[in-house]
Amino acid sequence: MSGNHISDAQADGPCRKTRCDLTTSVSRLILDSLGFGILLWIVGLVIGISLTSDFPGVVGWIVVAVLFPLSALVAYGRLRNDFSWLRTLLVATAWAGTAIVLDLTFVAPYVGAYYDISVYAYYLGMFLVPLAIAASTKIGKP
Repeated sequence: MSGNHISDAQADGPCRKTRCDLTTSVSRLILDSLGFGILLWIVGLVIGISLTSDFPGVVGWIVVAVLFPLSALVAYGRLRNDFSWLRTLLVATAWAGTAIVLDLTFVAPYVGAYYDISVYAYYLGMFLVPLAIAASTKIGKP
């Protein structure tokens, strides 16, 4: 054959790394958005269920008080080294969306008068906390 023949291994070499990087990036995005969104929701659900009988009027605020620092810690750990505003916005939207969908599916139908201001604060926090953490870790950095 001619000298211009490229073997399959040579032709696929650089592309393989690019596909691998893309797959890893997408996998991380799914884990960070849906995986940790569901995990944070489960933590809030367990706190809510365990404290409902003892603190029925303020259980929502207790969940907010626990989940905001926890979500900030998760956001800081997961978003600081792989930063982009688009990725952060996707994670924030997924966290809030996951909380809303799972609440509407598994909690609201079974709990009377579920929606008070603390629930809306929780949804807003699940959206704003990742954005605030990303903004605070990027201030003054190129």
